[in-house]
Amino acid sequence: MKISYKKYNDEFVILAKYQYRYLAIDKENKKILLSNISTILTTGDIIKATYYLKPPLCLSKLDNCLATAKVTKFSYLNAKKKNILREYIIAHIKKYSANPLALALIAGYKDDISKEVKEVFFKTGTSHLLAISGLHIGGIALIGYLVSKRILSFSNIIMLKYDIRKIASFFSLLLAFMFLIISGFPISAQRAFLFICIYFIATIYEFKLALSNLIFTATLIILLIDPSNLFKASFQMSFAAALALSLYFSNYAQDSYIKKLCYSSLIATIVTTPIVIFHFGLASIIAPLVNIIVLPLTSLIIMPAAIFCLLVSFLGLANYSFKLFDFILTIFTNIITYFSKFALLTPNYIKINELSLLLLLISLLVIIFSANKKNLILALIFYLIAYLVPYLNFYKPDLIITNINKIFLVKSNTGYLISKRKLNIYQEKYLAKKFNNLTKFEVKNYANNNLHCNEKYCFFYKNNKIVTIINYKITTKKFRLICRYSDLVINYVSGENCSKKLTFNKFDLNKLRNIKIHLKAQDIKLIPDPIYKDVFSQ
Repeated sequence: MKISYKKYNDEFVILAKYQYRYLAIDKENKKILLSNISTILTTGDIIKATYYLKPPLCLSKLDNCLATAKVTKFSYLNAKKKNILREYIIAHIKKYSANPLALALIAGYKDDISKEVKEVFFKTGTSHLLAISGLHIGGIALIGYLVSKRILSFSNIIMLKYDIRKIASFFSLLLAFMFLIISGFPISAQRAFLFICIYFIATIYEFKLALSNLIFTATLIILLIDPSNLFKASFQMSFAAALALSLYFSNYAQDSYIKKLCYSSLIATIVTTPIVIFHFGLASIIAPLVNIIVLPLTSLIIMPAAIFCLLVSFLGLANYSFKLFDFILTIFTNIITYFSKFALLTPNYIKINELSLLLLLISLLVIIFSANKKNLILALIFYLIAYLVPYLNFYKPDLIITNINKIFLVKSNTGYLISKRKLNIYQEKYLAKKFNNLTKFEVKNYANNNLHCNEKYCFFYKNNKIVTIINYKITTKKFRLICRYSDLVINYVSGENCSKKLTFNKFDLNKLRNIKIHLKAQDIKLIPDPIYKDVFSQ
C-alpha cells in the first residue's frame, strides 16, 4: 500500500528501546518513536534517517503521546563500531524462522520472546537456557573440537607430523570466538569463552590448571574489564554455579554420567536459588527436576541442531533447515510448558538481602563439599542465621525507589510505607519478599512527619535533605523550581535532568532494579554503588 505521509530526512540520537521501536531525539530536542528498523541500535547511536511521519502513539496513559516515524533508510553518523556479523545472523534467522527461541539460542537475542514464554521458563527454573552461557559456548567448542579432530585424523601425514589435539583446540577456540561475537558478548558467554580459552591455551602449551583456578582467573579478567559486572545477577549466578560445580567434579570425578548429571543440576540450582530470590523475589522449587530432563535435551539435541540448521541454511536450504529447527523448538517449548503446570515457587516469607546472600553462599559451599562434622554444624548455623538477617531492623534505607509501576517505599517506625499502585502477582511477591511489613498509602494528598505528597509529586524530608519524587507530568518551570530546592530528584515521567543536582530520570530507573537511599546529615548515600556512574545524571 502506498504511503501518503510526507517524507522527511533528519538526524537522531537513540535514547532507549520500546519493544520494536526506538525512542530518539532530533536536533531540536524533539522526541520521536522510530519504527521499521531491523538493525539493533543502542543508546547513544547517532543516525541519519529517511522516514514518513505517522499519527502519534501513546506509550501509556501517563506518558506523552509521541510522534512515530516509519523509517525507510538510515545510516550511522557516529564512529561507534557495530556488530555486523551479529546483525547479519539475526536478520538471516528472522527471515526464515518463525520461532523467537531460535534467535535466543543462536544469537542471544531475546527481545522477540513473549512475556508468556519467558514466564513459563522462569516458573520452571530454565530461564538460563535462553541466555548464551557456558552450556552454549561449551557445546559449540566441544563440537568444533571433535569435528576438526575427526577431519584431521583422516590424514596420516598430519597425524604423524603434528599434534592434532592442538590444531583441533585452535579451531575449536576460533569457532567459540565467532559464536561469542554472534551472541553479542554477554557476561555469561564471556566467562565461558575465557574458561575455554585458558583451558585450550593450557592444552597447547601442555600444562595443567585446576578447574577452580581457571574459574578465578576468568572471573578476575571479567572484573578488570568491567568491575560493575560484580553486581549483576547473571555474573553472580554464573560464578557461583561454576565454582560449586568445579568443586563437585574435583571431588567426585569417578561418578557415573547419570549421577553427575543429577548432582550437577541439583548443586547448581541450590547455589543459584538464593541469588535468584535476592534479585527477583522468588525462585522455582521444581528447577532441579526440570533441569535434569531439559539440560541433556539442550546440550545433545537442541544446540547441535541449531548449529547444523544455521550452517545448512547458508547452502540454499534455509527454508527446510529452519522449519526443522522450529519443529524441534516447538516440542522443546511444549515440554517446558507442561512442567510449568506443576511449578512451585518459593514462599513469600523467604527474604534475602546482601548480607544474608553472602552467608547463604558460604554455608552452602561448606555443606555441599565439607566432610568435617564441625564445619557442617557451623555452616548450618550460618545458613539459619542468613534467613534471619533480613528481618533485623539495622538494615533499612530511608527511601527505596523501584522501577516497578512508579512504586517507591518510605521507612516508617513499623516497616515501610509503599505507594499504592496496581501490581501483578509477581510484583507483589517481589516487593513483599524484598521489604518487611509493607503498608500501602495513597500518593495523592498524603502527609506524615517526613513525607508530603500532592497529585503531581512527593517531598521526602530527613536530616535537612529533600528528595522529590515526580509521579506525573509537570511544566518545565515547575521542574526547574523543584531542581533548585531539592537535594535529589527522582523523575518517573521523563528523561529530563536537573543541571546541578543528582537526578534519576525514567531511563536511569529502567536500567536499575531499585535504588536504596540513606539520607545522612553530611551526604546522601546511594545503593547501588556509584560504580554505575554512567547511569547517574548529575
